[in-house]
Order: sequence, then C-alpha cells, then structure tokens
Amino acid sequence: MSVVQETRFEYKGYPCVVLFNSLGHRCGYVGLPHGTDVKINDINCHGGITYSSSHLVLQKDTDRFWIGFDTAHCFDKSDFEKAKEYFANDKGIIRSLQFAEAMNKKYKTGGEIRTLEYCVEECKKIVDQIEGGA
Repeated sequence: MSVVQETRFEYKGYPCVVLFNSLGHRCGYVGLPHGTDVKINDINCHGGITYSSSHLVLQKDTDRFWIGFDTAHCFDKSDFEKAKEYFANDKGIIRSLQFAEAMNKKYKTGGEIRTLEYCVEECKKIVDQIEGGA
C-alpha cells in the first residue's frame, strides 16, 4: 500500500502526522518520547489506538515511539477523489480505486469521509489526553 504525508505539525511539543493511503483513508499519529508512560487502551480517539511502534513510515525520528489511529472502520468512507489526485500517476492504484468506488456505489455502503482537519483534531485530542494523564 502506498502512502503520502498530508501534514506534519507540532502540538504541545509532540510531533503529529497525518498519512493518506492508497485505499483513500487517513491515519493520524503522535510521536511520544521513548519511555512515556501511557495506557494506550485508555486513549479515546477515532476507532481507538490501532498503531504503536518505534518507527513510522516517512518519518526520520529515532527518539520517538509512535501511536496512532486509522479511519478505515465501519461507517468510514474512502476519500476517492483525494486518492485519485495523490496517486494519479499509478495506473494500478487508479484501477483499484475505480473498482472500489463502483462497488461502494453499487452496494450503497455510505459512510463519512474523515477529513484532514478531522484527523488533525484527533491527533490533538490524543496529545491532550497524554498531557492529562491518560
């Protein structure tokens, strides 16, 4: 699966990243200093924490432990238009997106596209909980 970085920003001293994948979903991540005491299962964010690793694709940080969430859950919709824009030069991805989009229309799967702005706010929400002792 291919990914592009939509944004990287700092919030309260924590690096935050939103990645967009070739399936049309965004994922948000927060970089924690190694050794940060955090109860991942207690963090409230979109779909819960689904990623935790000392490495995050496209990031060069070696002093961080990354946690994050994805927006590929029930009632989340792929952002096909943005995916076609980001991956326009990859004919294989475009064919897959067109097929998935046709299936979504045929079966009326619905759902909501989770925007970049939404994911940025979810990252901030994670940081606020960590700062608050989650």
